[in-house]
Amino acid sequence: MNRSLFIGVFLAVALIAGGISNWRSAQAEKAPASQGQEEVSRDEATRSLPIQIERPAPDFTLPTLDGGTVTLSELRGKPVFINFWTTWCPFCLQEMPDFQQFFSRHGEEVHMAIINVTAAEETLDDVRNFLASTGYTFPILLDTEGDVARMYLVRSLPTSFFLDAQGILRYYYPGPVTLETLEEALQEIQQFS
Repeated sequence: MNRSLFIGVFLAVALIAGGISNWRSAQAEKAPASQGQEEVSRDEATRSLPIQIERPAPDFTLPTLDGGTVTLSELRGKPVFINFWTTWCPFCLQEMPDFQQFFSRHGEEVHMAIINVTAAEETLDDVRNFLASTGYTFPILLDTEGDVARMYLVRSLPTSFFLDAQGILRYYYPGPVTLETLEEALQEIQQFS
C-alpha cells in the first residue's frame, strides 16, 4: 500500500512538473518580442539550465544490465541518445517500442544509453523481469545510486538528451519522445558532424 501511494504521488508530481515544463517550453518557443528584446526560442530558454545545450555533456561511467560498463566519453564518434526511465513510469514504458524501432534502424550509427534509474526501483529484478518480458535489445545502463540522474538534473521521468558525435549536448526532452522526434533530431544532429 505504501509503494502504491508513493508511486501515485510521484506520478502526480511528475505529470504536473512535465506539464509545467512543456508549458514553459511552449511559452519560450512563442514568447513575443518586447521592449527591444528578440523572440526567445526553446533552445535559448534551455541554455539557462546548469546542464547546457551546446556544451559538452557531463561524463559518467555506469554498469550495464549484462555486466559490462559504459563510459559516455568513450562513445564519441557517433551521436548519443540518453534516456532516463523506470519500470513503474507509464510514460517511460510508452516510449520503449519507439526506442526499439529507432535502435533497429540506427543502431550502427547512434549509441543509445537507456539509463534505468535503478535507485528508484524496488529491486533490480523488476528491471530484469520487465526487459525479459518485452524482448527489447537496446543497451540498458543502471544508475544504481541515482547520481547520474542528479548530475543531469532529471526532475521527472522520462527525460532524454541527444548529443552529437563530439559529445556536445544538442537536445533536451523532458517527457516522452516519439520515433518521429528521434528521427528528426538525428537528422539535425548529423549536420553537426
